[in-house]
Amino acid sequence: MSVPLFEQFYQQGKKDKLAGVSREQAQQQADYFSSPAFLDAIQRESEFAGKTYSQSQNKKWRLLLSQEAAGAYWDGYEGRK
Repeated sequence: MSVPLFEQFYQQGKKDKLAGVSREQAQQQADYFSSPAFLDAIQRESEFAGKTYSQSQNKKWRLLLSQEAAGAYWDGYEGRK
């Protein structure tokens, strides 16, 4: 379903680890995924098949997405598959 979406967070974590990003900096990046700015961006629009759609997702869905994004980021950073 949304696996390609989470792949980008995983790859970012992997890239950050290879670039020497400290654990503290990685935590700040993961914390961003729970920030109001990130949650608002989820609410505004999404892209599918090259077309952008505006839609409003409920708060519970957005919170779950942000938690999974942070988890995927940490998996990439820690080298977990």
